[in-house]
Parts: sequence; C-alpha cells; structure tokens
Amino acid sequence: YRNGWLIKTVTKSFAVYAATATEKQEWMAHITKCIEDLLRK
Repeated sequence: YRNGWLIKTVTKSFAVYAATATEKQEWMAHITKCIEDLLRK
C-alpha cells in the first residue's frame, strides 16, 4: 500500500490510505500542523 501509513496511540492503531502520493503528502502536512498547534497550547 504505497500511499498508506499507520497512526498509533497507546490504545488504538489506524491504517490510513490516500488515493495518491500527493493526497498523502497533504494529509501528512495537515496532521503535522494539528500536532504542532496542540503542543503549543
């Protein structure tokens, strides 16, 4: 699954798949920004 990745937490894991490599990059950038925003609070 070329455009997939795992999101892991202590209690759950999620397999996520994007339709294209570009869509995957967009998802990863958005997730990274959300994490950074949460850590700044």
